[in-house]
Formats: sequence, C-alpha cells, structure tokens
Amino acid sequence: MLSSSSVMIVSHHLGREGETGLPYAKVSLYVKFDRLRPEMKQLVTDGEVELRTALKAQDAVTYAGDYDAEKAVDLARNMSKMTNPQREKAQRALEENPSATVAKAVEVAKTAETETEVRLRILPRMLEPLRTYAKDEGTTDTGAAAVKLVTEGLLDKGYLTEDE
Repeated sequence: MLSSSSVMIVSHHLGREGETGLPYAKVSLYVKFDRLRPEMKQLVTDGEVELRTALKAQDAVTYAGDYDAEKAVDLARNMSKMTNPQREKAQRALEENPSATVAKAVEVAKTAETETEVRLRILPRMLEPLRTYAKDEGTTDTGAAAVKLVTEGLLDKGYLTEDE
C-alpha cells in the first residue's frame, strides 16, 4: 500500500503509468482517498462506506471551507444504504441548504419525487464562471451549481414557489 508521501509524489504523475509503475485507476483511488478527512478515511478503512460515498458526504457538508465532521460521518453512514440517485439527492439537498439536518436530507433523498434529466450545453466561456459560482457556493459540483441557478431563476421569476 502507498504511504501518504507516496501518494503526493504519485499524484504529480497521475496518468503517466510509466513514471509510477501503477495504473491510472489505482493512482486515482489513492489520490481520492488522500482527500478524505481522518474520520472519513476511518469509515472507508473499516469498510463502513465506499470511497465515493465518503467523498460525496464530505463534499456535501463542506460549505465555503467550513466542515462539519459529525454531520459528514452521519451522512456517509446514511448514504451507504441508499441508491446512487438517492445519494445524489441527499448531497444536493445539503449543498442547496447547508443548514439542513442529515435527517432532512435523507428524507428528501428517499421521497418518491421523480427527476427528469435535462442536458445543458453551455458555451466554453461560461464554464469557468460556473465553476467559480460552484466554488463560491461551497461545492465542486458544477451540475449542482447549475441546478441551483435554474432554481433561483425560476423562483425569482415566479415560475416556482418555495414549497414545490
């Protein structure tokens, strides 16, 4: 297994298998694991949650640099029992409303509401501002940021009400 210092060296060569001797997928997992906070690493190491679930939970409860460890652990444990679409809904619920409880995010995630997938194509000049907006909103998920912008626009124009 790679040590933390090895991960740092390997991460600089991500994707160049010849330089590290490791396949890209393996290196990518170590780099992702290294992103986790200690309590989230422990959940993954203990086999309680999968790496991707731990990352989603951690990202969902990180707001503009602030992090709530207890909320992250609670969310990760709950997300481990959900389907992928439910996990995404729980993550989005907390990203859109950082003051929401984990219980509320779980409730929202498990509601029978169906989603409709809408593909959005944006101009290249719009991508960096969208990433900046996402970062300002405390997320790295540009899809969640785009959904938030659409929601805010519909609310502002009166096409959507708060209780919908």
